[in-house]
Amino acid sequence: MKRLLPLCVAALLVVLVGCETTPTGTAGGSTSHQTISEKQLELLDRIIKYQERTGVKLEALASEAERRQALAEAAAGPPDVVKDLGAAQSVLSQAAAAAQVGDEDRTASALGRLSGIVLSMRAELPAAVMCQQVERAMGALQATDPRLHEASAALLVALDTGVRNTTPRLVPEVLKDIQLAKGHVDNARPVAAVTVLEAVLRKSSKETVARLLAKAGAGVAGAQDALQREAWPVVQAELIEVDRLLGEASARVQPTPEPVTGGESAEPVPTDEGEAPAGPSAAASAEREAEAEEEGLAAEESEAEAEAQE
Repeated sequence: MKRLLPLCVAALLVVLVGCETTPTGTAGGSTSHQTISEKQLELLDRIIKYQERTGVKLEALASEAERRQALAEAAAGPPDVVKDLGAAQSVLSQAAAAAQVGDEDRTASALGRLSGIVLSMRAELPAAVMCQQVERAMGALQATDPRLHEASAALLVALDTGVRNTTPRLVPEVLKDIQLAKGHVDNARPVAAVTVLEAVLRKSSKETVARLLAKAGAGVAGAQDALQREAWPVVQAELIEVDRLLGEASARVQPTPEPVTGGESAEPVPTDEGEAPAGPSAAASAEREAEAEEEGLAAEESEAEAEAQE
């Protein structure tokens, strides 16, 4: 049933919004009417049979379609860490404003929220998820009776986490190492695999955004400790440092915009005439040369007109 539901939802959307509009002419002008194609009728018939068999109502299918569309839109947005950094910076502003006027309750509440956001961000980073799976694999490999299948599955999840991540700069450069360790596991060499995985953990601990968020978490804890002592200048100083750290992390996780101009093509493709097409920089140079020629011709024409008038 679960496997049929997506098909029925898709069919429902096609039937509901995919009707064809056919224009028809009349003596007084033109009108149009909607027709349903044979394929759409077939899909509708399948939906009706599915409803009869499962008891699922049309309203439920429409709700499922809306839910799936909302999930697809959310998945197409920025990565979770980008969204959470925005939320963290918003709460940080609230904490700073409350600390500025010495409002202990509001400051404590905002710091508690900020601490939770930073903690969740650290846990959802690709480096953290990959390290978690690596630790599970090492635990399985270092058991008295090594659980090779369990270790291999954990490393597969770690690899999948790195490959599927939409922000490559957040993924530590350990994918080849994990793949090497998995090869050792699959060939029943647990000791060699553990040696490689220890290096993976060392490399992953140096991931920049993870380190920035760790420092930000320490800064929030420092602000909470200072608040308990009513050391307001310390609270404000800690929040300023946390703001700097979150700003630096945010700058690193934002997608890099593609340059509009500049740069040359790495491998120009020959044209039919045997010449490589001009790259962006060559095209810009050609455009500048054309403009210079036009300006020169315009100047010559002006001089010619001036001489003719004289």
